[in-house]
Amino acid sequence: MCCIRPLPAEKSIIIPNGIDLSRFPGRLGRYASRQNFHLTEKDTIITYTGRLDEHKNLDLLLEAFYPLHTKNETIQLWLVGDGLGERS
Repeated sequence: MCCIRPLPAEKSIIIPNGIDLSRFPGRLGRYASRQNFHLTEKDTIITYTGRLDEHKNLDLLLEAFYPLHTKNETIQLWLVGDGLGERS
């Protein structure tokens, strides 16, 4: 059996968000975003953001998502990115 122990502060570092959110002043709040996408409070969104490429093993993500969605249709999987079928 494993136990979780807190990490001492001197062995921790804080990595700030890599995106400067102040560059996006028009961001919608949670409620407005849900309205914009016609989502209810019961809807759950799982989002993949990245390159759509066979090397990312998205098949595994889809296989893992299918049973979740089968049991609860309010769970949605959104894939955001590009790369599918594109050539350099």
